[in-house]
Amino acid sequence: MLDWFTGVCLYDASHLNPDVVYRVNSQGDIAWSKECYIEAIGSYDEKLQLQRAIYPEMVIPSRTGGIVSSDLLRISGNPTKFLQGHNVFGLGVDSLTSLIAGSVLGLPKTLCPVDADIDRDFIVKMSRVDIAKMINLGSHEVVHRWIQQLALSARRRRASALMSGDTVYIGMGSRRWNIKAYCKACELLKHPLLRDANFTKLLYGICEGMLRMELTLRGQEIEDNPDLSEDTFWKYFDRLQIGAWDMARVKNIDNLPMAVQGIFWRWYSGDTGRSLCKSTATFYRQRRLILDSLGVDIDVPRVNQEQVLEYVRFNGHELREREVKAVPDIIRSHVYNPEVQLILVKI
Repeated sequence: MLDWFTGVCLYDASHLNPDVVYRVNSQGDIAWSKECYIEAIGSYDEKLQLQRAIYPEMVIPSRTGGIVSSDLLRISGNPTKFLQGHNVFGLGVDSLTSLIAGSVLGLPKTLCPVDADIDRDFIVKMSRVDIAKMINLGSHEVVHRWIQQLALSARRRRASALMSGDTVYIGMGSRRWNIKAYCKACELLKHPLLRDANFTKLLYGICEGMLRMELTLRGQEIEDNPDLSEDTFWKYFDRLQIGAWDMARVKNIDNLPMAVQGIFWRWYSGDTGRSLCKSTATFYRQRRLILDSLGVDIDVPRVNQEQVLEYVRFNGHELREREVKAVPDIIRSHVYNPEVQLILVKI
């Protein structure tokens, strides 16, 4: 599902009147100025950030007086939460344009563009898109075990996983993309829906045993890979190196040189990191051979065998199989439907 959007859209934003921040130099001249975001609060008390983006080469005919505008609308926020009040389940990234169009139509009247109901290809530029997945692991305990396993062993190139609270970040701080994983039920306990305690309780019951994973794509990465879909998440997940190992893979160890096999078994017996080899260059060369053949990263300490077996039950293939793709019937009426909104607009 789509969980965040930041981008510029082909809507007239000339009506916005934002606060402006100025920097004045010692001579009293304005060195630079920057318009602030305007907060738009929806019917569920969720917010979107709006800003004017100046594109002189792109003009929008106005409905009044034939005036044209080069002030386009920049939107930043979670359109799913804005439209339905929660982001446990929602429409996928395939419905991105419907969600953004619906969000613009749902803006307060003073902030809504006059051309909000015009049907056109309106997305000019995307600088951030988040794609979220819900994975059913069966129990609350297993979710937390899997998260701990990921924190211990996952990495993206040279960047290891980082754990902050109960959330694991892989590629945190990257200007291109990163993935995070956490327990959605625990997040609902920490951040309940203020508008409806009973509905929060209902969502918590649905989310028990659910792993939440989110992929964040940023500007340059989106420009290089503009065709977004629900499969985009798994494409990036497959790039991660998971250090935990599967006993079935050890049969491939005979394909490795004896010296490399010895390094693997030393790692398995408890030796860690650079102590396995005399030089850093040798260590990274042998690490690559073992990683490519066995899927084991010897730069990550061997974890407890029980945890490893728990991970093996839920490798990348099984996670795909356990992805929750259908909205539970009990909350289907609480998920945004663009066709219903279209009917309301026409009325």
